[in-house]
Amino acid sequence: MAAGTVLYICKKNIVRSQAGAGFAMFGENKFGYLEAISAGTDVSPEGVQLGRYYSNGARNAFICMKERGINLSNEKTKQLTREMVDRAKHIVVMVEPRDWPDYLRNAWINSKNARDGRVEFWDIPDPNGFSLNGYRRVIKEIKRRDKELVSRLEKPLEY
Repeated sequence: MAAGTVLYICKKNIVRSQAGAGFAMFGENKFGYLEAISAGTDVSPEGVQLGRYYSNGARNAFICMKERGINLSNEKTKQLTREMVDRAKHIVVMVEPRDWPDYLRNAWINSKNARDGRVEFWDIPDPNGFSLNGYRRVIKEIKRRDKELVSRLEKPLEY
């Protein structure tokens, strides 16, 4: 049973958040007892299996993640909800602040005021429209940050 959930958020839940959760759950630096999930702030349609999502972005993301030994083809797109934000032990936001729903913005403000670090923003560009090498650079940066996050969070959680 997971001791807590780390929520990765991007806009469409196709590349950045899926990569973050993928590295945290299946990569060489994966979480031991934390669960990782992903969601998007503007997912349409919801529930699409990524292996059946035939955009250039999805294809490039698959290639980049597969190069790192992670298969995301069975993952499905998920719309971010207030309940996901409320339940998460830690939140990584990779969507531009202008696209945050109010409840995510409030969680960010509360985390900053409490100085608890529960919500963190990774300024990682949406690679939509990038070349395959551009996707590789984005995925590499997510992996680097994920490695640091896993080492920071993989300590006993206080309840």
